[in-house]
Amino acid sequence: KATQRVIIDNAQDLICTLDLKGRIIAINAAVIDILGYKAEQMLDTWMLDYIDNSALKAIDDALNASRQGQTTKPFEITALRRDKTQVELLCSLFSQPEQSSIFCIFQNIIHFIFIYVHIFYKVSRVSKNEENSLIK
Repeated sequence: KATQRVIIDNAQDLICTLDLKGRIIAINAAVIDILGYKAEQMLDTWMLDYIDNSALKAIDDALNASRQGQTTKPFEITALRRDKTQVELLCSLFSQPEQSSIFCIFQNIIHFIFIYVHIFYKVSRVSKNEENSLIK
């Protein structure tokens, strides 16, 4: 359990736990980088308060599905930062019926894309070097 806590606390993704009503009961420190709030400021607040109106139906539907124990596929939402700017996030929700809660992961889409581009660049560079060494 201590190892899991270290991973969650140091993740670059926003990770939180909601009660079944949608209130934030635990959240990691990545929230300051992603939304501009300190973790303590978000405790006992409604998750939907940080979601843009355009994404409210999608996240509300996913929360309802999670409450019923259904698995949902990751989906994109627009969240609202403290400075009122928007950020695109990839949202994944996981029901935890034994704890009467919902575990949430919000990945910054820009960071997510950057990682894929970086990996693609590294792989293509390695492939190019292998190709060049075969030609010689």
